Amino acid sequence: MPANAAPPSDPGGGAFDATMPAPTYAVQQAGESMTTQQKLMTADELMLSPDNGYRQELVRGALIEMPPPGKRHGDVTMGFGAALYNYSAAN
Repeated sequence: MPANAAPPSDPGGGAFDATMPAPTYAVQQAGESMTTQQKLMTADELMLSPDNGYRQELVRGALIEMPPPGKRHGDVTMGFGAALYNYSAAN
């Protein structure tokens, strides 16, 4: 993580679970070469790995982990759903 980057947190305002491992960030600036090696994995390896609470996806063999959505995300989603329902019910 770059020196000026903020530490991972839950911008949604939910409780941060300190027992979950922090996501790994790899930042590459234009013209720089990556000095760290990340183990690539297959879809089969991903399916066999235990669930660690993060949303996971494979991008060209690299495992990308994203923390679960927080409280703010849920509040916004519910507000949008309620507005959409009210609009469709009225029209």
